[in-house]
Amino acid sequence: MDERLPAELRWRTARCSHTNCVEVAIDSEQVLIRNSTAPDQALLRISHRQWRYFIDALRAGDFAPEH
Repeated sequence: MDERLPAELRWRTARCSHTNCVEVAIDSEQVLIRNSTAPDQALLRISHRQWRYFIDALRAGDFAPEH
């Protein structure tokens, strides 16, 4: 991966399922999301607005499995 990332990024574990974890880092311009088992591979970059929309949808139960 040739993407330059600020050295001061603080990655936090957002969600884990056994050994598969999603990590998130938030900086002043964007939210970065990666797989903890492959941190040097694909990286998802989204805006703060998109992140807020996603978190609000999670809290509202929009992703809850249907029974």
